[in-house]
Amino acid sequence: MRMRYILEESRDGFRRARGSCLLSVLTVAFFLALLGFLSLISANISYFKQLLNEQLQMQAFISNALDEREIAALSERMKRLPGITKVQFTSREDAARDFQREFGVELFSVLDENPLPASFTLHLKAQYQNAHDLEQIAGQIRGQPGIEEVVYHFKTWITVQRYARLAGTISWILLLFVTVGSLFVVSNNIRLVITAREHIIATMRLVGATSAFIRIPLLLEGTLQGLAGGGLSAALLYMLFGYLGASLPGMLVIPAHTLWLLLLLGGVLGLMGSALAIKKHL
Repeated sequence: MRMRYILEESRDGFRRARGSCLLSVLTVAFFLALLGFLSLISANISYFKQLLNEQLQMQAFISNALDEREIAALSERMKRLPGITKVQFTSREDAARDFQREFGVELFSVLDENPLPASFTLHLKAQYQNAHDLEQIAGQIRGQPGIEEVVYHFKTWITVQRYARLAGTISWILLLFVTVGSLFVVSNNIRLVITAREHIIATMRLVGATSAFIRIPLLLEGTLQGLAGGGLSAALLYMLFGYLGASLPGMLVIPAHTLWLLLLLGGVLGLMGSALAIKKHL
């Protein structure tokens, strides 16, 4: 009977204050949608960063004067350099085949000889994938006899790293903003409910109702408002990123745990907001 009363009171609270409850749910949904959107953007930046990390390589071009024995010795020396996980050799003939496969054979048809040099493709350890270590490794490779040029394109990678850090920082700031805003909205709505039921609450106390008996429906009502806001924000973001993902297949990821966290966070914020109002006004 007590549980039935609690549920009915929570439901009646929604019915009696539809306007304020709807405003509370929509406001929480808006705040959480902002946070969720940035979180999903951050997750996709991290995903892109991981893809770049896996593909971050250095290309070391070799002098045509080296013979096979010298090339093998050079390969062994580079394998011993700190930060190098794998050294892959590409001969001049392999480079020519790759070029023709990519751009066609027209260019080579007018040349007397293959102009492309042999090269090493160097794969790097994750902890060495930063601007300082990349410069040091490139300098050590350039110092090896027989190396003519070292090429590594890491400007895009550094830009992605910078945006990933920025997105993480903004996410924490926005989380604080969302928390304060949601607590204020839910707390204010529950305060209005308490004010509207002031006479009913006074009567309940006169007939011996406990504080918990009065407060639990209000706590449940605030929690349901938060859950509704969190669920709405998760649904909106799922549809938005689902549409974008269909337009850009393979380019976007939607971590399911982010959407569930929005729902959970909405419920927690609703509970905290209602508890704050009850503590202050009841």
